[in-house]
Amino acid sequence: MRLRRSLNLVLAVAIVAGAGAAWYAGQRDSGPPSLTALAPGDIRTLALTFPRDERKSLRLERRRDGWHIAEPIERAASDGRVVTALAVLAAPARGCYAVDEHELADFGLDDPRLRMEADDTTVEFGDRAADGRRYVRAGNRFCLLPDQFWPLMKLGLEGFAAPGVLGAGSAPRRISTPKAEARLTGDDAWDLTRGSGDAKAWAARWRAARADGFVLDPPDADLGRIRIATDSAITEFRITVREPALVLVATGADYGLEIAAEEAERLLAPPPDAPDAGSS
Repeated sequence: MRLRRSLNLVLAVAIVAGAGAAWYAGQRDSGPPSLTALAPGDIRTLALTFPRDERKSLRLERRRDGWHIAEPIERAASDGRVVTALAVLAAPARGCYAVDEHELADFGLDDPRLRMEADDTTVEFGDRAADGRRYVRAGNRFCLLPDQFWPLMKLGLEGFAAPGVLGAGSAPRRISTPKAEARLTGDDAWDLTRGSGDAKAWAARWRAARADGFVLDPPDADLGRIRIATDSAITEFRITVREPALVLVATGADYGLEIAAEEAERLLAPPPDAPDAGSS
């Protein structure tokens, strides 16, 4: 009898739990629809234009090795940031209104701040509402969405281009600048062949180097050359500007990488050797 009562109790708990799960699933299914019917993971192309200002338009493509910027420059994109931007397509659409029943100018949608084209679907970003949400149009309706997507979108090229100077996962094996030269000689051992300082720390700085911006029409000047060899490639940069920021143009590229002056000095020459622990 005790066994039967125990089994009945387990069965009752299972029934209640199953009913609760079904109710919860029903609540989720009955939630607001997504802004679009697209699945962000299925998108192959993405274009961003900024009708209200002179910011450069972007065109991105998803390739076998991830997302790439195809215009206005050819460069790897930050996959994580593209995925974040595409999440707007599946955002829960609350507070939606029919386009033909309202004046779009009242919501900043007659001349949107941003036009996003994901494959063949267009999404437009208008003004912010008084509660901090943003008016976003998709098809024949516009909705109020949390303003979590615009801060990234408005950055344009600087927001989506991969910032790493050497590319994702690349580590230098040889470094040559107008001020110094160093090479990897063994397991994590570096040797300076020209100049002075801590070669290993210098290599770590180059491995982590990031561009602060991108110069679409860099000067033709040649103020020196930088050559970096990694496991997979040798990249040569032409120094086109030194002040107020360093601008590097890779061989074959039609744009420059802008690096802040403080960081530039850290890349052009090795840092001083650390003093010996026993020195006074």
